[in-house]
Amino acid sequence: MKNAIKKYLKTKKFCNYNILDKLFDLYVSGEMKCLLSVYDDVDIYPKLSHRDNTIQITYSYNNIHVGIDFFENNYDVVIYHTGIKPNELEKKFIKYYYDEGFDFKFLIESIDEKIKTYPELKDISKLIKKRKNCFLVSRICFLIPVIIISIIALYVAITKETIYLGPQFLLVIIIIPLCIWFIFNSIGKHLE
Repeated sequence: MKNAIKKYLKTKKFCNYNILDKLFDLYVSGEMKCLLSVYDDVDIYPKLSHRDNTIQITYSYNNIHVGIDFFENNYDVVIYHTGIKPNELEKKFIKYYYDEGFDFKFLIESIDEKIKTYPELKDISKLIKKRKNCFLVSRICFLIPVIIISIIALYVAITKETIYLGPQFLLVIIIIPLCIWFIFNSIGKHLE
């Protein structure tokens, strides 16, 4: 798509670029992606056609999502939180018209201010840390039986002695860690 946009931009003089053309230029140069690099899940969808050209940008910050649709004469912005109902989402779209001094960087900064003051903004860093800890505990509990059985197998192979392991061994060394693994793995998956 970048090559098609480059060809399209070469057909025009820079002084004749409209705002959407300047946004295409930011996209092709990589500046647009660089400006949005502080956010998560950044996706940029440019579209060239004979009837209309557009750029759609989506990104998120914690549990807040942003969508911007740039058209020839205007752009739409939507800022919403995870779990919003569809009828509420429709009300969040705001249509803006380009002004003479339109600046993409200023637009992103103003949206950033709105995100930071958004009432439903949640700090998910603690949730991510809890999730990582749950998965760490679950992996350790999963590895305990594997390591112990490997050590016993290695010992038997080296010494050629047989070892009798009773039901207590099976319960304490294998079943309990695997149960703990299952519990923490399930908790970690539910924290998503």
